[in-house]
Amino acid sequence: RLNADVQLDLPASGPIGVISIDASGGTLRVREKDQWLDFPYQTLKLTSQLTPKRIDTELDFVGGKLGELRVQAQINPLPKNKPMTGTFRLNGLDVSVARPFVPMVEKLSGRLNGSGTISGGLLAPQVNGNLLLSDGEVSGAELPMEIQALQLQGLIAGESVQLNGKWKSGK
Repeated sequence: RLNADVQLDLPASGPIGVISIDASGGTLRVREKDQWLDFPYQTLKLTSQLTPKRIDTELDFVGGKLGELRVQAQINPLPKNKPMTGTFRLNGLDVSVARPFVPMVEKLSGRLNGSGTISGGLLAPQVNGNLLLSDGEVSGAELPMEIQALQLQGLIAGESVQLNGKWKSGK
């Protein structure tokens, strides 16, 4: 179910107003081969405040095992590349939700958290920040080894990611 509220004035100088879209309390459905996988979520809201020279946007997502994502961004709508700045924060993404997509893996666990900044243009944004996977485990009879106590940090710098991590394997 989608609810929206639009309060918009369109003078010659540019748009002024607020746009709010709320699709809270729903389920994301993904098809994997012949089955549908359901991922219920509690909150999905997008709010934008418009002025002729700036658009302030907030995205809030709360999704149980999908974690919580908050994105705040400011966009200048006047230049062609629509320059933007902003921040993001991801909390509590349970990586076990990806297990159905990797059939050779029998056990997949861990939590993903992260934060960072957004810059560049609207059509070519640059992301800088970090993601941290903690308490990870990957195992399966078809895998060459079992990975336990996986800690993995991803440092995001624009179009590259540097990974650093450690894990235990075996007894």
